[in-house]
Amino acid sequence: MNVYINDLLIQIKNGLLKYKHTIIVPYSSNGIMLLKELRKNGLIRGFSVSSKKKRKVIEVLLKYTRDKYPSISELTIVSKIEKRV
Repeated sequence: MNVYINDLLIQIKNGLLKYKHTIIVPYSSNGIMLLKELRKNGLIRGFSVSSKKKRKVIEVLLKYTRDKYPSISELTIVSKIEKRV
């Protein structure tokens, strides 16, 4: 579960750094819950679930400011137990 969430966040970060409008990630119910929170807080424009080649995928719509800066300026993944926030 944590590996998927880490991969999802890294893909969002990389997509924003390359100024992509959308990214495609594998489907996961935990990913959907995270994306709902990101959308609720205004960090992404939205997402949709679709099927590609018999697999469910999530298309994430990335968000940028009017000045074309990414809506997420910094993303840090803390993996050690003693460093949990």
